[in-house]
Amino acid sequence: MASEGYATVEFGIINDRFCIDLHEPAVPSPALEPIRMPQPSGKLFVPDQALYWLDGRAKPEKSDHPSNPVNKRDWLQTHNLPEFDEETKDTEKTPWTRIDRIEARIELLKNLGPAGDTSKRKLLCFTASAGVGKSIALQQIAYLRSLDPDHLVIRYHFSELPTNVAHFWLAGMEQRSLIQSQLTRPLVLALLHTVFPVGEDDPNWPELSDGYEQEILLFIKSKIHKGHVTLIVDGLDEFHALDEGATEGNRKARALALKSLLNKKECRDLHCVVAGRPYSIFDDNWADLFESKEPNGRTNGGSEWEFCLAALFTEAQSKRYLGPRYDKLGSLQAQTPLTPRHLEVIRTLPANRFAKLHSLACVYWEMLQASLEKDLNREGNVGPFERLNVPVTKEQYIGYLAALASITMKRSKDLKSLDLAEYEVALQKRVLKIPSWKIGKESTEEKIKHIKGLNSSSIEFNYLRQNNSQVVWKDRTVMDFFSALWLVRYSTDKQREVICKQVPRRGEKQLDENRRDLWTFIAGMPFDAFEKFEVNVSRDERWVRLVSRLFQPFTDAKRPTQLMYIAWEELKRGVKAPNRKKSLTKVMDSFTNQYDDLRKGACDESKIINEDLENQFKLIPPPKDGWSNAETSLRDEKREAPILVSGPYEVCAYPVTRRLYALFDRSHETVFKSLLSDFSPEPRCPAICISWYDATMFAAWASVRLLKEAEWEYACRANIREDDPESGPLSENFWKGDPKRMKLEDHAWIGKNSNNRTWPVDAKDDGSHTNPFGLVDTLGNVWEWTASNYVKGGVSRVLRGGSFDFSGRLASASYRHHGVPTFTNILIGFRVARAP
Repeated sequence: MASEGYATVEFGIINDRFCIDLHEPAVPSPALEPIRMPQPSGKLFVPDQALYWLDGRAKPEKSDHPSNPVNKRDWLQTHNLPEFDEETKDTEKTPWTRIDRIEARIELLKNLGPAGDTSKRKLLCFTASAGVGKSIALQQIAYLRSLDPDHLVIRYHFSELPTNVAHFWLAGMEQRSLIQSQLTRPLVLALLHTVFPVGEDDPNWPELSDGYEQEILLFIKSKIHKGHVTLIVDGLDEFHALDEGATEGNRKARALALKSLLNKKECRDLHCVVAGRPYSIFDDNWADLFESKEPNGRTNGGSEWEFCLAALFTEAQSKRYLGPRYDKLGSLQAQTPLTPRHLEVIRTLPANRFAKLHSLACVYWEMLQASLEKDLNREGNVGPFERLNVPVTKEQYIGYLAALASITMKRSKDLKSLDLAEYEVALQKRVLKIPSWKIGKESTEEKIKHIKGLNSSSIEFNYLRQNNSQVVWKDRTVMDFFSALWLVRYSTDKQREVICKQVPRRGEKQLDENRRDLWTFIAGMPFDAFEKFEVNVSRDERWVRLVSRLFQPFTDAKRPTQLMYIAWEELKRGVKAPNRKKSLTKVMDSFTNQYDDLRKGACDESKIINEDLENQFKLIPPPKDGWSNAETSLRDEKREAPILVSGPYEVCAYPVTRRLYALFDRSHETVFKSLLSDFSPEPRCPAICISWYDATMFAAWASVRLLKEAEWEYACRANIREDDPESGPLSENFWKGDPKRMKLEDHAWIGKNSNNRTWPVDAKDDGSHTNPFGLVDTLGNVWEWTASNYVKGGVSRVLRGGSFDFSGRLASASYRHHGVPTFTNILIGFRVARAP
């Protein structure tokens, strides 16, 4: 670029380093390569990660009645963001459009929205929850925009934006002295910091003079006029109150200054990208930055903001991202969809720590360790502890955040914010009761001073944002994690009693679903996370008292089987430690004793248990060549190799009946009353509307287990292989399940003969529904859960056998079906096994 009477500023690369050269007009400019931002790299960047674009165009609901344009702000509310499981999303009504292909992702990010008039300037807001992929997307945008040799990319953090639109245009030391905060950067310095990411420490950082800066500013203005500048602003949700000059009022001022910049006539061709979490878009900054009038109005310079966000990784992407470690993810993914940030923690953990991961709480505990180490060990005036001189230990820091979360959970009206001015004294009292805050030589006054210092601190891991009067947790799930830490480390008997009344579970009396994440963290909290300081209190005493409630019967709603399963797995791991065995075994025994008491009693419950379970186990004989050669023929493209069946084992002749399951969870009959009446109307019909967690925890209660998939198929075939020439015609064809060669409806309850319902397990006394091993209705009637994953490392569990509403083709010994562990349906029940 050359302006008459001015020097020329050229940008280029020398020795793989960015540099700037200033040339007088009389001196020819050397041929330099264009500036290119670094391309995203490393395993964190998954180039085919899907995006969602918010299509704001009007869509007619009826041919003669066009709808109004989409209210974008409404669709940025958390409950309206694209769901992780799109199968349950009404795709006809949502304006979110999923973009899966790499080429389509690149085009969307390169164009800052869908393809359109390239002469118009673009405004794009990239939003997503914590750790999903905002930063990577911004890196890719910067790279793609910089591929144009005439284009400049200028990057900001929101906290660096000027609070006055005029300050964007400052150049020279005398002008910049008008800005008090060193963090505020005019366009000239923002461009230099973009080109030299290390800043003044970069050996190629130029020696600045007032004239030099003026020439760079003229260069930027010329590029803006041509539509060759993209401004990228990250961190709309990372506003730290203690950044100098960064009060809440200044947050608003920064947003308004950016909006004013975009509205100025000379900046109508300035492209802009901003990024932050959803709440910072629709709550904090909507009116100050995004709110716009009609396209011809003055606001946003006649441009409309586009909105997009990153999707979670697909199963294939997660597997590619994690490599061999992916195979251990099944139980974690079943608790919640894992974000790229979670996956990055899992991928980078040392092998010995990775081996201990078994719950979502473990992942968050590891994330916490990494962030605390970063906070407590940072050098320079950038971290909260150096800047504020708050000498706290790691344990004190955790305790403070746990206390803050516990008060927020109890007092917050919106479930994530707290008025510090109102609850400051309560917070101080709660923190000072924590054992790690009791030790040390500081006086109470000195400790309160530390607490006040933390109250106004910025948190490296972005746990929360604060000003002098309010704290808001940036991520509700993170707040729930710290609340769970409080409950398992420091809670009183009264606090535990209150929270135990809020166990989320399904039923007519719907309890607080806002407590689901909290209880997921409580149930799976690793032993390493328990408090170590309190005298005469075992480290896991509070946790044991909390999870004990999960295993007691509920009279007003269904048992919380998913939470029970998470805690049960933790209990099974814990009993292996000698110092924990006694207390944890007591919890497990109290659960299984519920079944034993019913079985031993002289009552109807004992009769049901004996008739439908205890007296119905059939010993499965080994194959002709012995157990070691019992190879199944699981034919499916997802099956990597045949599976060997080990034994011996026993299988119940019947699927678990409705009356038997009611002994475990009496509320099941109430919750699914109408469905049971319509589709499983008799007491000895199979139990239906059963999730994998329901089946698994019933099995633990009765001291039995689900069958592995290979065990199920072998037992179903009854020692008959498809290629076995010695098998009889009936058994060969039946257990092969080929409807073309047999009348399956003579041997199983399927769509042709079921009358759209299940049938009692003893409905056929002629043996037509019984296989050679004595098992009834292994085909048809209900799908049966197995203990196996559908694909290695995946979330879904295998279902086998078909059901009363399916065709005979699916009711075969080889057909594989599947469902996520929480899935329930009128077609699904289960069968159990045990050691002989």
